[in-house]
Amino acid sequence: MALYLQELSLWNFRNHSQKQFGFTNQIIAICGKNGTGKTNILDAIYYLCTGRSALSFTDPQNIQHTQNQFTLHGRFSKENQARTVGVSYTHGQGKQLQLDTQRTKLSQYIGLFPSVFVSPLDSDFIRGGSEIRRRYLDIICTQTEQDYLHSLMTYKRTLKQRNELIKQIANRQQPQSAIGIYDKPLSDSATLIFEKRKKFLHQWNLICQEKYRQISQSLEEIRIKYQSQLYSGNFYEQLLRSRNSDLEKQTTTIGIHKDDITLLFQDKQAKQFASQGQQKTFLLAIKMSASDLIYQIKKVAP
Repeated sequence: MALYLQELSLWNFRNHSQKQFGFTNQIIAICGKNGTGKTNILDAIYYLCTGRSALSFTDPQNIQHTQNQFTLHGRFSKENQARTVGVSYTHGQGKQLQLDTQRTKLSQYIGLFPSVFVSPLDSDFIRGGSEIRRRYLDIICTQTEQDYLHSLMTYKRTLKQRNELIKQIANRQQPQSAIGIYDKPLSDSATLIFEKRKKFLHQWNLICQEKYRQISQSLEEIRIKYQSQLYSGNFYEQLLRSRNSDLEKQTTTIGIHKDDITLLFQDKQAKQFASQGQQKTFLLAIKMSASDLIYQIKKVAP
Protein backbone atom coordinates (compact mmCIF):
# COMPACT_ATOMS: atom_id res chain seq x y z
CA MET A 1 0.00 0.00 0.00
CA ALA A 2 1.49 3.35 -1.07
CA LEU A 3 1.80 6.14 1.50
CA TYR A 4 3.66 9.42 1.15
CA LEU A 5 3.49 13.03 2.34
CA GLN A 6 2.49 15.58 -0.30
CA GLU A 7 2.36 18.83 1.68
CA LEU A 8 3.64 20.08 5.03
CA SER A 9 2.95 23.40 6.80
CA LEU A 10 4.47 24.57 10.09
CA TRP A 11 3.59 27.50 12.34
CA ASN A 12 5.63 28.40 15.44
CA PHE A 13 7.18 24.94 15.58
CA ARG A 14 10.64 25.11 17.18
CA ASN A 15 12.70 27.54 15.05
CA HIS A 16 10.18 27.65 12.18
CA SER A 17 7.79 30.62 12.37
CA GLN A 18 5.97 29.70 9.16
CA LYS A 19 7.04 27.28 6.46
CA GLN A 20 5.36 25.30 3.68
CA PHE A 21 6.83 22.37 1.76
CA GLY A 22 5.70 20.19 -1.13
CA PHE A 23 6.95 16.63 -1.68
CA THR A 24 6.74 13.87 -4.28
CA ASN A 25 6.70 10.12 -3.83
CA GLN A 26 10.43 9.94 -4.56
CA ILE A 27 13.30 9.87 -2.06
CA ILE A 28 13.61 13.37 -0.56
CA ALA A 29 16.82 14.96 0.75
CA ILE A 30 16.54 18.05 2.97
CA CYS A 31 19.67 20.21 2.78
CA GLY A 32 20.72 23.34 4.64
CA LYS A 33 23.24 24.92 6.97
CA ASN A 34 23.63 23.80 10.57
CA GLY A 35 20.99 25.20 12.89
CA THR A 36 18.44 26.00 10.17
CA GLY A 37 15.93 23.40 11.40
CA LYS A 38 16.34 20.40 9.09
CA THR A 39 15.80 17.90 11.91
CA ASN A 40 12.81 19.92 13.14
CA ILE A 41 11.16 19.46 9.75
CA LEU A 42 11.62 15.70 10.06
CA ASP A 43 10.20 15.78 13.59
CA ALA A 44 7.20 17.76 12.34
CA ILE A 45 6.51 15.00 9.81
CA TYR A 46 6.83 12.38 12.55
CA TYR A 47 4.49 14.45 14.72
CA LEU A 48 1.84 14.39 12.00
CA CYS A 49 2.24 10.63 11.64
CA THR A 50 2.16 9.66 15.32
CA GLY A 51 0.67 12.61 17.20
CA ARG A 52 3.87 13.07 19.21
CA SER A 53 7.44 14.28 18.89
CA ALA A 54 10.38 11.93 18.37
CA LEU A 55 12.73 14.37 20.09
CA SER A 56 10.75 15.96 22.96
CA PHE A 57 9.04 14.25 25.87
CA THR A 58 6.49 17.07 26.32
CA ASP A 59 4.47 19.04 23.77
CA PRO A 60 5.19 22.55 25.17
CA GLN A 61 8.90 22.09 24.36
CA ASN A 62 8.04 22.34 20.67
CA ILE A 63 6.43 25.79 20.81
CA GLN A 64 8.60 28.55 19.39
CA HIS A 65 10.03 30.90 22.01
CA THR A 66 7.68 33.79 22.94
CA GLN A 67 4.69 32.05 21.27
CA ASN A 68 1.86 30.17 23.00
CA GLN A 69 0.91 27.70 20.25
CA PHE A 70 2.31 25.60 17.44
CA THR A 71 0.36 24.15 14.52
CA LEU A 72 1.23 21.49 11.94
CA HIS A 73 -0.79 20.63 8.84
CA GLY A 74 -0.10 17.93 6.30
CA ARG A 75 -1.64 16.18 3.34
CA PHE A 76 -0.87 12.52 2.72
CA SER A 77 -1.56 10.31 -0.25
CA LYS A 78 -2.69 6.87 0.91
CA GLU A 79 -3.97 4.32 -1.58
CA ASN A 80 -4.18 7.21 -4.07
CA GLN A 81 -6.56 9.10 -1.78
CA ALA A 82 -5.75 12.44 -0.13
CA ARG A 83 -5.92 12.55 3.69
CA THR A 84 -5.40 15.81 5.58
CA VAL A 85 -4.08 15.84 9.13
CA GLY A 86 -3.37 18.50 11.71
CA VAL A 87 -1.72 18.71 15.12
CA SER A 88 -1.70 21.77 17.37
CA TYR A 89 -0.79 22.53 20.95
CA THR A 90 -1.79 25.64 22.91
CA HIS A 91 -0.67 26.61 26.40
CA GLY A 92 -3.57 26.10 28.78
CA GLN A 93 -5.66 24.16 26.25
CA GLY A 94 -3.52 21.15 25.38
CA LYS A 95 -3.19 19.22 22.16
CA GLN A 96 -5.71 18.86 19.35
CA LEU A 97 -5.64 16.36 16.49
CA GLN A 98 -7.54 16.66 13.23
CA LEU A 99 -8.17 14.10 10.53
CA ASP A 100 -9.80 15.27 7.30
CA THR A 101 -10.82 18.57 9.04
CA GLN A 102 -12.57 16.71 11.89
CA ARG A 103 -11.27 16.66 15.45
CA THR A 104 -10.21 13.18 16.50
CA LYS A 105 -8.66 11.23 19.37
CA LEU A 106 -5.17 9.77 19.42
CA SER A 107 -6.62 6.26 19.69
CA GLN A 108 -8.45 6.75 16.37
CA TYR A 109 -5.56 8.53 14.69
CA ILE A 110 -2.37 6.67 15.47
CA GLY A 111 -1.40 3.89 13.09
CA LEU A 112 -3.01 5.46 10.01
CA PHE A 113 0.31 6.94 8.87
CA PRO A 114 3.06 4.65 10.24
CA SER A 115 6.48 6.23 10.61
CA VAL A 116 9.98 5.36 11.85
CA PHE A 117 12.35 8.15 12.92
CA VAL A 118 16.15 7.79 12.74
CA SER A 119 18.24 10.33 14.65
CA PRO A 120 21.75 10.80 16.07
CA LEU A 121 20.01 10.82 19.46
CA ASP A 122 19.14 7.16 18.96
CA SER A 123 22.28 6.31 20.94
CA ASP A 124 20.15 7.02 24.02
CA PHE A 125 18.25 3.85 23.15
CA ILE A 126 21.34 1.89 24.16
CA ARG A 127 22.89 4.15 26.80
CA GLY A 128 19.82 5.81 28.30
CA GLY A 129 17.34 4.68 30.90
CA SER A 130 14.55 2.14 30.54
CA GLU A 131 11.92 4.87 30.03
CA ILE A 132 13.42 5.70 26.62
CA ARG A 133 13.26 2.10 25.44
CA ARG A 134 9.72 1.57 26.78
CA ARG A 135 8.55 4.77 25.08
CA TYR A 136 9.93 3.68 21.72
CA LEU A 137 8.47 0.18 22.09
CA ASP A 138 5.06 1.67 22.90
CA ILE A 139 5.20 4.02 19.88
CA ILE A 140 5.94 1.15 17.50
CA CYS A 141 3.33 -1.15 19.05
CA THR A 142 0.60 1.50 18.99
CA GLN A 143 1.24 2.01 15.28
CA THR A 144 0.55 -1.66 14.61
CA GLU A 145 -2.36 -2.38 16.99
CA GLN A 146 -5.02 0.13 18.02
CA ASP A 147 -6.16 -1.89 21.04
CA TYR A 148 -2.59 -1.70 22.40
CA LEU A 149 -2.97 2.05 22.90
CA HIS A 150 -6.32 1.53 24.64
CA SER A 151 -4.77 -1.01 27.04
CA LEU A 152 -1.77 1.25 27.67
CA MET A 153 -3.95 4.28 28.45
CA THR A 154 -6.11 2.17 30.76
CA TYR A 155 -3.03 0.88 32.57
CA LYS A 156 -1.49 4.35 33.03
CA ARG A 157 -4.78 5.81 34.27
CA THR A 158 -5.36 2.96 36.73
CA LEU A 159 -1.74 3.08 37.91
CA LYS A 160 -2.05 6.80 38.63
CA GLN A 161 -5.29 6.27 40.56
CA ARG A 162 -3.78 3.41 42.56
CA ASN A 163 -0.71 5.46 43.47
CA GLU A 164 -2.88 8.39 44.56
CA LEU A 165 -4.93 6.04 46.73
CA ILE A 166 -1.77 4.56 48.27
CA LYS A 167 -0.71 8.06 49.37
CA GLN A 168 -4.17 8.66 50.84
CA ILE A 169 -3.89 5.41 52.78
CA ALA A 170 -0.46 6.49 54.06
CA ASN A 171 -2.09 9.73 55.29
CA ARG A 172 -4.89 7.69 56.93
CA GLN A 173 -7.49 9.20 54.60
CA GLN A 174 -8.56 5.79 53.22
CA PRO A 175 -8.59 2.24 54.64
CA GLN A 176 -5.97 -0.24 53.39
CA SER A 177 -8.69 -2.47 51.95
CA ALA A 178 -9.58 0.23 49.41
CA ILE A 179 -6.49 -0.55 47.34
CA GLY A 180 -8.10 -3.78 46.12
CA ILE A 181 -10.48 -1.96 43.76
CA TYR A 182 -7.59 -1.17 41.41
CA ASP A 183 -5.68 -4.47 41.50
CA LYS A 184 -7.87 -6.40 39.05
CA PRO A 185 -8.19 -3.70 36.32
CA LEU A 186 -4.45 -2.95 36.64
CA SER A 187 -3.64 -6.65 36.34
CA ASP A 188 -5.92 -7.15 33.31
CA SER A 189 -4.47 -4.26 31.29
CA ALA A 190 -0.88 -5.11 32.31
CA THR A 191 -1.28 -8.73 31.21
CA LEU A 192 -2.63 -7.69 27.78
CA ILE A 193 0.27 -5.28 27.25
CA PHE A 194 2.80 -7.85 28.42
CA GLU A 195 1.56 -10.48 25.98
CA LYS A 196 1.53 -8.02 23.08
CA ARG A 197 5.02 -6.71 23.91
CA LYS A 198 6.34 -10.25 24.20
CA LYS A 199 4.91 -11.30 20.84
CA PHE A 200 6.03 -8.13 19.10
CA LEU A 201 9.58 -8.29 20.48
CA HIS A 202 9.95 -11.92 19.43
CA GLN A 203 9.16 -10.97 15.81
CA TRP A 204 11.22 -7.77 16.02
CA ASN A 205 14.25 -9.63 17.36
CA LEU A 206 14.29 -12.13 14.48
CA ILE A 207 14.12 -9.42 11.82
CA CYS A 208 16.67 -7.26 13.64
CA GLN A 209 19.22 -10.10 13.75
CA GLU A 210 18.90 -10.59 10.01
CA LYS A 211 19.19 -6.85 9.34
CA TYR A 212 22.32 -6.62 11.47
CA ARG A 213 23.95 -9.44 9.51
CA GLN A 214 23.07 -7.75 6.22
CA ILE A 215 24.47 -4.37 7.30
CA SER A 216 27.62 -5.58 9.08
CA GLN A 217 28.42 -8.50 6.78
CA SER A 218 29.61 -10.34 9.89
CA LEU A 219 28.65 -13.29 12.08
CA GLU A 220 28.39 -11.19 15.25
CA GLU A 221 25.34 -12.14 17.32
CA ILE A 222 22.93 -9.50 18.57
CA ARG A 223 19.70 -9.92 20.49
CA ILE A 224 16.84 -7.80 21.83
CA LYS A 225 15.84 -9.24 25.22
CA TYR A 226 12.55 -8.33 26.85
CA GLN A 227 12.66 -7.96 30.64
CA SER A 228 9.43 -7.90 32.61
CA GLN A 229 8.32 -8.77 36.14
CA LEU A 230 5.31 -10.46 34.59
CA TYR A 231 7.52 -13.36 33.53
CA SER A 232 7.49 -14.31 37.23
CA GLY A 233 3.87 -15.44 37.12
CA ASN A 234 0.30 -14.24 37.57
CA PHE A 235 0.45 -10.46 37.92
CA TYR A 236 -2.68 -10.17 40.07
CA GLU A 237 -1.11 -12.50 42.63
CA GLN A 238 2.12 -10.50 42.45
CA LEU A 239 0.19 -7.32 43.22
CA LEU A 240 -1.34 -8.94 46.30
CA ARG A 241 2.07 -10.08 47.53
CA SER A 242 3.63 -6.64 46.96
CA ARG A 243 0.85 -4.69 48.69
CA ASN A 244 2.74 -4.17 51.96
CA SER A 245 5.83 -3.04 50.06
CA ASP A 246 3.72 -0.67 47.94
CA LEU A 247 2.15 0.87 51.03
CA GLU A 248 5.53 1.26 52.69
CA LYS A 249 7.09 2.94 49.63
CA GLN A 250 3.87 4.79 48.74
CA THR A 251 3.92 3.71 45.10
CA THR A 252 3.19 0.67 42.94
CA THR A 253 6.55 -1.11 42.87
CA ILE A 254 5.83 -3.73 40.21
CA GLY A 255 4.22 -3.75 36.78
CA ILE A 256 4.82 -3.19 33.09
CA HIS A 257 5.91 0.39 33.85
CA LYS A 258 9.11 -1.29 35.09
CA ASP A 259 9.68 -3.25 31.85
CA ASP A 260 12.92 -2.85 29.94
CA ILE A 261 14.67 -4.01 26.78
CA THR A 262 18.24 -5.26 27.05
CA LEU A 263 20.37 -5.03 23.91
CA LEU A 264 22.88 -7.85 23.80
CA PHE A 265 26.02 -8.08 21.66
CA GLN A 266 27.65 -11.51 21.70
CA ASP A 267 25.44 -12.24 24.79
CA LYS A 268 26.86 -9.22 26.66
CA GLN A 269 25.49 -5.73 27.28
CA ALA A 270 25.90 -3.79 24.03
CA LYS A 271 26.41 -0.47 25.84
CA GLN A 272 29.43 -1.91 27.63
CA PHE A 273 30.98 -4.40 25.21
CA ALA A 274 30.06 -3.24 21.68
CA SER A 275 32.23 -0.64 19.93
CA GLN A 276 30.80 2.71 18.80
CA GLY A 277 30.53 1.38 15.25
CA GLN A 278 28.85 -1.83 16.37
CA GLN A 279 26.37 0.12 18.50
CA LYS A 280 25.46 2.35 15.56
CA THR A 281 25.00 -0.70 13.34
CA PHE A 282 22.81 -2.27 16.02
CA LEU A 283 20.68 0.89 16.23
CA LEU A 284 20.27 1.08 12.47
CA ALA A 285 19.22 -2.58 12.40
CA ILE A 286 16.67 -1.83 15.15
CA LYS A 287 15.08 1.01 13.17
CA MET A 288 15.13 -0.85 9.83
CA SER A 289 13.64 -3.97 11.37
CA ALA A 290 10.92 -1.91 13.08
CA SER A 291 10.01 -0.49 9.67
CA ASP A 292 9.93 -3.96 8.11
CA LEU A 293 7.76 -5.34 10.93
CA ILE A 294 5.27 -2.47 10.62
CA TYR A 295 5.04 -3.21 6.91
CA GLN A 296 4.46 -6.93 7.58
CA ILE A 297 1.62 -6.16 9.98
CA LYS A 298 0.00 -3.09 8.37
CA LYS A 299 0.85 -3.74 4.71
CA VAL A 300 1.90 -0.07 4.56
CA ALA A 301 5.52 0.97 4.12
CA PRO A 302 6.33 3.60 6.83
